[in-house]
Amino acid sequence: MAQSTLQVNAEFGPYHVERQIAVGGMAEIYLASTTGVAGFKKLLALKAILPDFAGDSRFVDMLIQEAKLAVSLSHPNIVQTFDLGLINDVYFISMEFVDGPDFFHVLSKLGNQDRTIPIAAAMHVVKEVMGALNYAHHKTDSKGQDQTIIHRDVSPQNIMLSMQGEVKLGDFGIAKAANATTRTRAGVIKGKLVYMAPEQAWGQKVDHRLDIFSAGVVLYEALTGASLYTEDNPAKLLADVRQANIPPPSQRNPGLSAEIDQLVMKALEPQPDDRYQSAREFGDALGDYIIRHSPNYSSANLASFLETLAEGAKNQDPNHAMSRGDFAIHQHSIVFSPGDIGPDGGGKAKEFEVVVAPPKQIEAKLVLLSENGPSEHPLSDDFVIGRTGNLRLADGRVSRRHARIFRQDGRYSIEDLNSSNGTFVNDQKLLDVRLLDDGDQISVGSFKLKFVCQVQPEVQPDRTIRAADQPSSQKSGQASANVAGPKELFAKSQADLTPTHRPMEANEAPDMTLGPEKIGGFCLNVGEEAVFVNIEKGLPLKHELDLGHEVVCVAAGSVEKRGNDYWISPVDGGSPMRINGAPLEAATPLSAGDQIEIGALSLEFQFRGI
Repeated sequence: MAQSTLQVNAEFGPYHVERQIAVGGMAEIYLASTTGVAGFKKLLALKAILPDFAGDSRFVDMLIQEAKLAVSLSHPNIVQTFDLGLINDVYFISMEFVDGPDFFHVLSKLGNQDRTIPIAAAMHVVKEVMGALNYAHHKTDSKGQDQTIIHRDVSPQNIMLSMQGEVKLGDFGIAKAANATTRTRAGVIKGKLVYMAPEQAWGQKVDHRLDIFSAGVVLYEALTGASLYTEDNPAKLLADVRQANIPPPSQRNPGLSAEIDQLVMKALEPQPDDRYQSAREFGDALGDYIIRHSPNYSSANLASFLETLAEGAKNQDPNHAMSRGDFAIHQHSIVFSPGDIGPDGGGKAKEFEVVVAPPKQIEAKLVLLSENGPSEHPLSDDFVIGRTGNLRLADGRVSRRHARIFRQDGRYSIEDLNSSNGTFVNDQKLLDVRLLDDGDQISVGSFKLKFVCQVQPEVQPDRTIRAADQPSSQKSGQASANVAGPKELFAKSQADLTPTHRPMEANEAPDMTLGPEKIGGFCLNVGEEAVFVNIEKGLPLKHELDLGHEVVCVAAGSVEKRGNDYWISPVDGGSPMRINGAPLEAATPLSAGDQIEIGALSLEFQFRGI
């Protein structure tokens, strides 16, 4: 086993690390003990973020924002998150310790014994998960505003089962933070892709209904005793997930009824409008089935089943597990303000409110880069970019209301307003609201803008770290293309390309960010992994088709560099390509963020620094 991030049987700030519980793709989980507010020894779980992720400032920034939401969640079916902290350069999440296995280990153990979980038990577990999701999906802040909480990673690994029969969903917001980084370890991709809803796998705008689809996959696998998808190749698996052509569970487990088929398949509808429209609706359907077929099933039955499966394993005393009321805030907290820390270095966490020290106001502006020189546009608290709005950009690729920058808690954030061509920050397509840092590059259509902070937030002297104190993103440096992934889909050969140069047309906007220090390339996103392929001078594009035992390679087109511009061209009679949703019929200049589709593959054109 690789060296642990935390030392076992040693002190870690206010915690004593008892033992390592599990190792995941982005974190290690430890059982730890500390002293609660009443002075008694209490047990909790520490999730230590692996160094590869902790060094990614975009991931850390998103993790902080998500932690602020997670600590506000208080529900019997949710693993309580107590705090996010930083000790000795190690980011950690302190959370409730659940004295039982996760659902994945239960299903795996049953599979090794050629058994499946009882139908009532499987439906009971997912019904309880629906209770957690219904609470989170409708969570509001102190002003009654919807917090728009989506889990994004409902999977058996994130469903914890206590030995008392409790069902708890964990890791709220972690998937969203993980999407902010490309530092993904081998073996993580398939596990995440399997539970994705089609709209999530396509990179489309998502809502709470993706969690319902993911829970449907969990129930499907529990009832059939097998993985929903069996494809090992990440690119082919991605295509399967996007299609969501799923057979009824009774085809894999003939003992299941048509009624169960109907119940499960409604959660797995490819189109969100055809699914259960809320977690409550799905949970009610599951509860109705249990009442009619196993009317006396309860948490006690699940506890008995787990005890039998555990074969008499010795459990931790649940009375020693820490609850939210026991948790004492320490100076290592990132989420809570110094005012929540008492004179002895501890304090009691507030159950429904997260208090963050107000930062100093930021005066910010956008700098529009154009061939006529830069122009500055001061930002108001709510600033809309588009063909109409505060900053008007005349371009057919810019929507009427394309993107919005707004100030909240003294910092500026940006969100895309369902634009047709997307908004890009530092060459990454904007899928969710994100904080802006000084120097961030924003692309809207063919326009390039730079976010400039005139005043940074004031650092509180008695606080270890805050979101605004994170190191700036590594916006330069060539991205690596050696991440494990389907790089064999791209054949890099320049011999058959003959670049042809063409002068810029009068109505074309120049790309102000492209110069000798920039290189273009394609980014293929597979789950949380991103494979970046440099174009250099040219790159042929092809599409591989599997036809039985034969593999047919079909040329699609090519990309070539003309001066400082990159152009994509189709091949006569080749496999059809689409650019930003429209058929590619002639040579076309590429801009950062352009989406290229070749068969089932979706590529994004980006610029990277050398």
